[in-house]
Amino acid sequence: MTIGHRRNSDDYSVGWICALPSENDKSTYTYGEIHGNNIVMTCLPSGGYGTTSAAVAAQQMNTSFRSLQYRFMVGVGGGVPSESNDIRLGDIVVSRSEGKEPGVIQFPKRLAATLAAVLTNGELIQSPGYHSARLFSSSYPHPESKSTCDECDQQWLVHRKARPSESPHVHYGLIASGNQVIKDTIERDKLAKSRNILCFEMEAVGLMNDFECLVVRGICDYADLHKNKTWQPYATATAAAYVKTLLEIPPELDEELCRLFVTDPNENRRSLMARRGRPRKTHVNGSLRQMHWPSH
Repeated sequence: MTIGHRRNSDDYSVGWICALPSENDKSTYTYGEIHGNNIVMTCLPSGGYGTTSAAVAAQQMNTSFRSLQYRFMVGVGGGVPSESNDIRLGDIVVSRSEGKEPGVIQFPKRLAATLAAVLTNGELIQSPGYHSARLFSSSYPHPESKSTCDECDQQWLVHRKARPSESPHVHYGLIASGNQVIKDTIERDKLAKSRNILCFEMEAVGLMNDFECLVVRGICDYADLHKNKTWQPYATATAAAYVKTLLEIPPELDEELCRLFVTDPNENRRSLMARRGRPRKTHVNGSLRQMHWPSH
């Protein structure tokens, strides 16, 4: 993204909220441009993870910039790998209502090529390597006595077929949002199976009433006790690269971008409320928390 000076507020068509800690004040914005799209970006304040902080940031952006056409919530999340969803570290999960698209769809070749070019840029953070993207069985929690997964019992590794390349895959489906970090693999699998959830994160549900947006998450862990921060920089980069790729779509092909967004806000809000149902209490790491289910 080309960083520039601030224009008139009505000149900005893209709002971008980053789910990453920033030392900046929550009302501080960064301005830029991608392929002719004027973008305003803000990061959640340091220590500002969670739905409340995201909601405040969204309200402030909506108040200050009233001509936004596209809105994105970009960050990292915990993936839920399964037999039907081959989700791996560094992959990208994009929010999508069930029924509109399957959990994984083929990424258009033209967009895939652009995404690959962005990710191979020499200035971009490099992948940690798939030797460190190990997935352990749900029945094997990370032992408290082990400082790294290198010390874990390797017989509990889940062996998966090697991919032809290390390029991240893009998955489309439901993303679950709440204020509690998911680390219990049994609970993770139970929740994911009941709703076909692809990813868990902590901010998006705080946006959906007032900041209808496309939620994009780079997968940095498997929402288990084996999680660490090794993959966070790369997962952040893949999520941002995906959005950059979308915004570089030529204007004459804008329908590819538009089809990912809600075209009827009222219908979308009804769909969201139907999927949420009643707030569901789930037992996670010894405490009761409410989880909400955004449809996008």
